[in-house]
Amino acid sequence: MQKNLYHLPVLSTPDLLAFRLFGPGLGNLMFPIARAVVGQKKLGGVMVPPTLRQIKFGTYARREPDKRTYGSLMEHRTMADWNNRFWSLFQRKVTEENFDRNKHESATIVYQGLGNFFHDIKQESAEICGWLVKRSSHKVDFTRDIDISVHVRRGDFVNANGSGANIQIPDEWYIGALQEARKLIGGRNQRCVIFTDGPIDQIKDLSQRLGAEVDASPNALASLLSMSRGRIIITSRSTFSMWAVFLGDRVAIWDRTFASSGYWPHRPDLDLVF
Repeated sequence: MQKNLYHLPVLSTPDLLAFRLFGPGLGNLMFPIARAVVGQKKLGGVMVPPTLRQIKFGTYARREPDKRTYGSLMEHRTMADWNNRFWSLFQRKVTEENFDRNKHESATIVYQGLGNFFHDIKQESAEICGWLVKRSSHKVDFTRDIDISVHVRRGDFVNANGSGANIQIPDEWYIGALQEARKLIGGRNQRCVIFTDGPIDQIKDLSQRLGAEVDASPNALASLLSMSRGRIIITSRSTFSMWAVFLGDRVAIWDRTFASSGYWPHRPDLDLVF
């Protein structure tokens, strides 16, 4: 094991150790974290927990319920974590693409950006999920089953008349997708849970029409881990949905107009479109 090898996910810049300025949503922040977890497993050395807390202004301007500052998602860094972060500053910094085991016996490997999305990590869902569960500040109760998880993305996604990937999916699509999911599962008394970043009153009508409860997780990571436990996951057009499907290795129903192949390695037996 290379004791002087550090794996450092840098989620956005500037990274001021205690907090960062700006940064994307959790779904996109997860990619450098996941690649660092995988890098530590393959190469040895030390995984340095990232700086999660970020200062954002758009979420306040849009009055989103989740301000996405993310400082409370994971357990606070231990003294050992801070010590590793300190020493990682003094090692030679290399990117994950440029790291050479023969040349860099002591180095800090920096993981940034989206990489090749899930194509980079497609075989490592159990390892990544285990690290997240261990570090999560809220311990999710995995003993209570969820039959169908439904992800309704709102927040900074535009309405259904917009264009591009970041658009909201209409309520009618979710109703049809849920009917398909219920046919697949069969039986009665199915537990359906809606996961959303929007205000509760915005999805109240949809939750009633679906006969679904609304997730009450205390933060975005706990919500993501809970959503991953659904036997079937009805997705939105977002990487947050993809993470839930990936971490749980679940059957997923996707919007047929969403071109996910650039992000997602297709799973013929598990990926369904509606």
